[in-house]
Amino acid sequence: MNINNYILATNCLARAQRGHAQLENLEAEFEEIAFSPIDVTKKSDFYGCEDPNEVHPENIKKHLQQISTQHIRIGTGVVRNFFHLAIDQSSNCEGLVIIDLSPRAIAHLHFDLMLFRISADMFEYVQLSSDPKFIDDILMKLNSSDMPEKVKTYYRENLKLFAPIYYSSKKEWRDPNFSGYQAVNYTQNEDQFNTIQQFAKSGKIIAKLGDINDLSFLGNKEVVVDLSNIPDYSIIDFKLGTMGPKILQAIWTQVNGDYPASYFSTKSVYIPTAEEREKLKNILDILGQANVFFGFITPAIILQNYVERKEGEVFYNDLKTISILESYKEQFLFEVSPTVGWVDFNEKNWNGLMGLRKLSLEECKKLSHSLPEQYKKVIIQQGKWHLSPQNYSVFTDKNIIQNVSTPSVIALLPLLSLLKRLRR
Repeated sequence: MNINNYILATNCLARAQRGHAQLENLEAEFEEIAFSPIDVTKKSDFYGCEDPNEVHPENIKKHLQQISTQHIRIGTGVVRNFFHLAIDQSSNCEGLVIIDLSPRAIAHLHFDLMLFRISADMFEYVQLSSDPKFIDDILMKLNSSDMPEKVKTYYRENLKLFAPIYYSSKKEWRDPNFSGYQAVNYTQNEDQFNTIQQFAKSGKIIAKLGDINDLSFLGNKEVVVDLSNIPDYSIIDFKLGTMGPKILQAIWTQVNGDYPASYFSTKSVYIPTAEEREKLKNILDILGQANVFFGFITPAIILQNYVERKEGEVFYNDLKTISILESYKEQFLFEVSPTVGWVDFNEKNWNGLMGLRKLSLEECKKLSHSLPEQYKKVIIQQGKWHLSPQNYSVFTDKNIIQNVSTPSVIALLPLLSLLKRLRR
């Protein structure tokens, strides 16, 4: 037995001897969550996010090992969670709960967990997971496995639904020559594979469709939350319910393209008050009505563009974040009419004027008299994309002359002079 296998065996024995409450099978404890129906046709902004987006994920290891007490790890995404199990073979992580907003990601995870459980070893796993032509072999191995019957039934009923999603992911990280994933490539390292497989076979990994902020279902467990790069596009607002859980640490990722990802962590996690939640909800309702969050533009992205964000900074649902969003509202938003509501006149937001499409000609005329000048300029610049020519002219006709810059007139003088000479 090599030293890594010895450490792994020792850790397994230590887990068994401790008898800690969190050693329970997560699948059994959260059965309804772990095997709930998934609508993979449901639209998600995270379509196609099954492959990892961070290079050199092994750099997270020093953060994972900062917590010396037993805990459940909360993660998001797909294979990145298995990378972290592979490099952190300590005895402190007692289970893994993966929460993601993408139905496809959860389907991918379920299929992968099934493959971990039915494969005899790493080599068979690599074979079965590489080509859909083995689907009949997979079904045969599933039926003959020692998994609980309810688990087998769930996998069997969803096999043909989950398989196309799983096999459509590129899995480029598996290439042994891809240096960005060599340290976590568990398809090339038997010790790493065995660690993940042990967690999967013992029911200590579950996948849940939902928001990683909502941890109330975990009761009074102690958890470490790996947020990935969610703080790049979302305000962090942990909802713990009345029972807990206790967050020992939060970790988040800064994705740096082809360069190694950066990781940050804190043991001091802010939990907002009910009053703060209500204030944030009110301001987000107004900003949402004003088409501030169109497409993939989110509150956190607005915050990053509006204020200078320090490296590793997270926007929590706190008074500071609320104050920044209210400042944005005061600077760029204007309540156009009772029917249209609020409109975003930030010239950097090309979708902010969409609400003006609902205005009649008479409403446009009325608005042109009450609208502050700085907002009229934004309509002149961008309104033609959102207003009919007739409605657009309400804001532009009287501004055409005053908006012709002096340099433009000067530039026309030589042409005017030439035209005069030609007439003669």
